[in-house]
Amino acid sequence: MASSDVGDDSLLAKGSRLGRAARKRAKQKEQRGKRAERNVAYKQVERARTPEQDESVENEPAAKRTTVARNDGSQTTRHKYTKATAGRAVEEAGWESPVDEWGDNDEPEPDVWHAEGDTWDGTWRAAGGASWGDSGVGYSGGAKQQVRDEMARVKELTQMLSAFTQKKQLAEAVAIFEQNARRTVASTGFCHVHADGPAFEPGPPAAAIEGAAGADEGRADRAVSLMQKCDRDTAVELGLAQAAALLGKWKVARGSLERAAEALAKGAALGSGQSTGAVQVEEERDLYKGLRRQEMQLEHDRLQRFVKNKEALDLRKHLSRTFVFSSRLCVGGDAAVPSADTLAQRLVAMLEDTFGLDECYGRGLDEPEGALKRIRRRLSKKAKLRWDRIFGVQPRRDTGEGDGEDAEGSEGRLPVKLEICSGNGDWVVAQALEESGKALWGSLELRHDRVYSVFARMALNNVSNLCIIGGDAAQVMRQHVKAGSVANICINFPEPPHHSGNASAENKLHLLTAEFFLHAVWPALVPPRGGGTLGGKLTIFSDNYEYCGTLARTLAALHGVRGEPVFQSVRGAECSSAGDGSATFEDVDGVRLYHGIPGSDSGHAVHAASYFDRFWERGQHTGRYFLVLAKVC
Repeated sequence: MASSDVGDDSLLAKGSRLGRAARKRAKQKEQRGKRAERNVAYKQVERARTPEQDESVENEPAAKRTTVARNDGSQTTRHKYTKATAGRAVEEAGWESPVDEWGDNDEPEPDVWHAEGDTWDGTWRAAGGASWGDSGVGYSGGAKQQVRDEMARVKELTQMLSAFTQKKQLAEAVAIFEQNARRTVASTGFCHVHADGPAFEPGPPAAAIEGAAGADEGRADRAVSLMQKCDRDTAVELGLAQAAALLGKWKVARGSLERAAEALAKGAALGSGQSTGAVQVEEERDLYKGLRRQEMQLEHDRLQRFVKNKEALDLRKHLSRTFVFSSRLCVGGDAAVPSADTLAQRLVAMLEDTFGLDECYGRGLDEPEGALKRIRRRLSKKAKLRWDRIFGVQPRRDTGEGDGEDAEGSEGRLPVKLEICSGNGDWVVAQALEESGKALWGSLELRHDRVYSVFARMALNNVSNLCIIGGDAAQVMRQHVKAGSVANICINFPEPPHHSGNASAENKLHLLTAEFFLHAVWPALVPPRGGGTLGGKLTIFSDNYEYCGTLARTLAALHGVRGEPVFQSVRGAECSSAGDGSATFEDVDGVRLYHGIPGSDSGHAVHAASYFDRFWERGQHTGRYFLVLAKVC
C-alpha cells in the first residue's frame, strides 16, 4: 500500500474517533441536563405535597424526617433522602447502569434503575407503588457514603465477573447489588424483595400494622424479606468469589467469601428465629429454599479450600476441553450439520462470549488464532469430537473390561464414559477424579448455567480427564459424537415427561424417548467384540420407580432393522448399597429393574451424591432404582 493511502486511512480513522468522542460528549451533556430538570421537578413536587400525602411520613422516626416549606407558605415533613437525593448519590459514585451497557431491558421494571437520565423510572408509580416520600422507605444518615463505597467495590468486581458469566446474568447480579447498596437492611426496616426478581417494592408503614397479630405478620414478612436478601447476596458473592478464584485474584476471592459467609449466617439465624423474636417463617420450611442454602454452603466450602491452597490454574487447558454447542432444541428432525471450520468458529465465539476466553486473550494466556486452531484440531472433518486429541491419549474401542487392548491390539488406551444431563457436575467430576488414569469422562448438559458450573468444578479441581459438552443431547449425540466410541453412558435422575411418570404422558421436548435411545445412544456405544461379549453399557439411575418401569418397557421394545433386539439387560449387576454387592431386582418385559445404587461395573466408580440426589433425600425420597443394558448388535 502506498504511503499516501496509509495517511488517508489514518486521517479517516482519526476523524471517526473525533466524531464519536464529540457525539459521546453531546449525549453526556444532554443527560446531565435531563437529570437537572428532573431534580428540580422532584423538589417542586415535594413542596406541593398535601397533608394527606404526608400522613405516613408523620409516623416515621425523627431521624428519617425533615421540614420543608410548601408553596402556600406552610410547612410539611418529608424524608431526608428523596428520589433526587438517591439519584445524586449513585451519580456521584460514578456508577453506570448495566441496562445501558447491554440493553437487555426493553420493558422497564418498576423501581429498577434505568440508564436514560440515570434516575428512577417513572413506571414505579404507574405500577401501583408509591414514591419514596409516600412509602416511608429511604436512606438513614450516613447511607450516602455507604452507597459510594459499595458502588465502587461492585464496579470493580463486576468487570472481572463479566469474563465468566453471561452478560444478561451479570446485569441481574449487578442490579441486585445496586439495590441492596441503596437500601440497606439497617436503613429500610420495611422494604422487602419480590419473590421472582431483584426489584424492590416498599413494605407497609409501621402504623399500618395494627394489633399483635398484625405485628407478628409484619415481622414474619420482614423475616422472609431479609432471608431472601441474604440468599441473593450469598449467591452473588459466591459468583464473584468463583470468578476471582479462576483468575487467581485471591484477595478479592477471600473478601467475597467472607461476605458470603456473613450472609449465610444471617439467613440461618433468621430461619431459626434467632433474629426475629422466635417468629418461624413459612419460607424456611420450603424444601427448595432449604436445599438452596445447603448447596450455597457446600459451594462456599469448596471455594474456600481452593482459595486457601492458592492453586494456579491453566485456564487455556480447561477451555480447550470445553465445547458449547447450540442449546436450541430441535423438534421434528435434525438441524443441518455445519462444516468443521464453521463449527470451530462458533465454538470459539461461545467460549469468548460466555466462558472467559477473551479474558485469557487480555491476560496474555492465549490468542484468538491459537484458540481457533486448537478447537478445530479437536474436530474431525465431519465435525465429530475427536477424543484422542481432546485428551491427548488414544481412547480404547472396547468397554474397558477386557485385557487392556483395543480391537487393534494397542495397549494403554482408556475407555470413554459419558454422563448425559450432568446438572451442576458434582457426580461426573467425582467419577473423573476417581478414575484418573483409568477412564476418560465427558459431561453433556443442556442448560448453559449448569455447563458453566461443571466447567468451574473441573477447573477448580484441576481434572484432566474430563471433557465438557454443552447443548441438546439428541443433536450432539447424533451429529458430533463418533459412532462406536463410548464405553458407558450414564443418565442420573432423568426428568419424567410428567411428574407422575405416566407412560401415556406426552411431552414433545422429553429426551428419553425410543427415538433417542435408538438413534442417539445406541450408535454411540462401542459394539460387542464377538464371542458372546457385550458392547457398551447404558445405565439409568433414578428415584422414580414408575418412570424406571416405563423406561424399561421402552428399551425392551427396541429392535434393529432385522427385528433383533438392540439392547440386552445386564445380569448380576453390582449394587453398592447392598452389603454383599448383590442387588434385588424385578423383571419388566425382560429388562431387570434393580433396587439400589449402581456399582462400579455399571459405570458408577464411586458413589457421589448429586444435587438431585440431595434434593430428593431432603424430601425423604430414599428409594433408588437403576437399569443396566448393553449393546448387543
